[in-house]
Amino acid sequence: MALVMIGLGNTIVASKSLLRHSRSRIFSTEWSKVFLEPLQMSVRQDQWGASDYISSNALRKGTRAAGVQSIDGINYNATYQIGTPPGFPPLGPMRKVTVNIAWNEG
Repeated sequence: MALVMIGLGNTIVASKSLLRHSRSRIFSTEWSKVFLEPLQMSVRQDQWGASDYISSNALRKGTRAAGVQSIDGINYNATYQIGTPPGFPPLGPMRKVTVNIAWNEG
């Protein structure tokens, strides 16, 4: 009986940790959408090829710190980077956005 109880206890502890990790991944995915939506909204097809349009708004290349958000005692640090996709000219109109959200589950 004791072995069964120990086995159930270990299963509960492991599932609790897995649930916490899954919640963190879901939150980070949803939070990354917060950074992608404004970038998506700033794209205008009628001005896409104009170099002054690309260099004068949110589509400029570089890395930006997006902030810290705290949920359930876990701090999520977000950054995003805008660059040129591989295989495209550096001064061309194509952009690649990479959002990185890091957290420590403790």
